[in-house]
Amino acid sequence: MLQKIKNPKNIRIITLIIVIILFIYSFLGNEGELVENVSIPMAVGYDIKEMDGKEYVVPILMAVQDQQETGIIQIGEGNSLGESREDRSSKMDKKLILGVERSYIISEAQARLGVRELLDILVRNPRTNDRGYVSVCSGKAYDILKQKNIKGVNPAEYTENLIKNLNEAYFYVKNFTAIDMIVRVDAEGRTLVLPYIEMKDGGLQNTGLAIFKGEKMIGVANLNETKFINLMKFNGGKGMITIQENVKEYINFYGKSKRKVKCFKENGKYNFIINIDLKGTVVSNVLYKNLDNDPKEVEKCQNEIEKEVESQCQDVVEKINKEYKTDVLGLGKYAVAKYGRDTGQDWNDIVPKSNIKVKANVTLESQGRANYTEYVSNRAENLGRTQQQSGVQH
Repeated sequence: MLQKIKNPKNIRIITLIIVIILFIYSFLGNEGELVENVSIPMAVGYDIKEMDGKEYVVPILMAVQDQQETGIIQIGEGNSLGESREDRSSKMDKKLILGVERSYIISEAQARLGVRELLDILVRNPRTNDRGYVSVCSGKAYDILKQKNIKGVNPAEYTENLIKNLNEAYFYVKNFTAIDMIVRVDAEGRTLVLPYIEMKDGGLQNTGLAIFKGEKMIGVANLNETKFINLMKFNGGKGMITIQENVKEYINFYGKSKRKVKCFKENGKYNFIINIDLKGTVVSNVLYKNLDNDPKEVEKCQNEIEKEVESQCQDVVEKINKEYKTDVLGLGKYAVAKYGRDTGQDWNDIVPKSNIKVKANVTLESQGRANYTEYVSNRAENLGRTQQQSGVQH
């Protein structure tokens, strides 16, 4: 027996087993539980009963083993988030295991009151998943989580996928996780925006962008405004730009953005120039007749898309400065990078009073396969030639 243990192969096996045991123990310690004895959260909601914040309501959607159900909801209530957790524990027959939450849904009422308490509890608890996707919802988060399914899947999965895949349109990017929210709220020269979602037409939709000033939500931009806020604020988003003369004459351009910001001071006033490069393809064109064959027509099209982007962006900048009166675009971080941190300046006050100009550069990398008329004509010509050749052969 002793000889078997001394065998180098057996020693390696025993060592491997010990390492595996230590590895598992380092993660679970003495808190390990059988899966039957734990509750696993899929999504967390944040609601309040009163606008003065006297009572928090935190619904959590739990996974269940029964595949016929999409989950059950456990609710905790209290005068603080900590008390809501304690209240929830008194109602649960299983231990709550954090770390795999797929999404965090904040009600508009809670967002307008402020998200600092949410951030604090997320940061202090090392078991929470800071990669879960965050959104603000119209109405109550509970009303979304209680849905049995949304288009065939549970609300947690649907919300996660909805926010994750926003980057295919409206120039969204994947910057809406809990960790993204944590690093933006108090960072100098940076501002928080979150996708705004609501139940509409029998499903859950993104209908705009929740605008924050510091920790508090101050408004909601509609989808058209969201498109150009994202275009000016983020880098690498994708979206559609449309030029339309009337219902029958328009062009749809789908491009990917690249943005650079220049900051400088002139006569004591800050100036920001946002340079936007857009490269992409023509999705639909019933406006420019010779776009596929005439380089001058391509140049004209590019120039007109540039003017449309600049015009729309300047309109949004004007609305931001007059209505929101805060640094929605996060331009302060460029001033901080150039002129230094901890200067004591409030960029949410300075940026809306600054000169902000937008310049666009558009490149049509492709006009598509062909325009409809040309495509049909070529197909008919090729078909006729094929039939003619077939007749000659027979």
